[in-house]
Amino acid sequence: MEERVIFAPNGTIVNIIMSEPESTARLYCTDPKVYKSIAPKWKDVARILKMDENEILTIEADKPQDITEQSVKMLHNYYTENGTSFTKFKLVDALFAAGLRSVAEKASLCQ
Repeated sequence: MEERVIFAPNGTIVNIIMSEPESTARLYCTDPKVYKSIAPKWKDVARILKMDENEILTIEADKPQDITEQSVKMLHNYYTENGTSFTKFKLVDALFAAGLRSVAEKASLCQ
């Protein structure tokens, strides 16, 4: 287990504990606890991860009525483009920044 520092949206510093923070986030891209929970804010997460705005619009246009599927596609695309540099820590950091701390904790990404 490793302690890391995350900056919450309100600017507070949060200490979290993670196992293998530098491991790939690949498994979490297909975890329903993650993609279903971030669905309402998937575009926020995508922007925090610095995805291209045109790619975000394309994902949205592909499945305009299904935010869960959009969330899955965003995570998949981001992992495909970034590979092993898309780490658990990077995902947790983006979730915290999007105000989705509970998602990271519920999916056992951190404590």
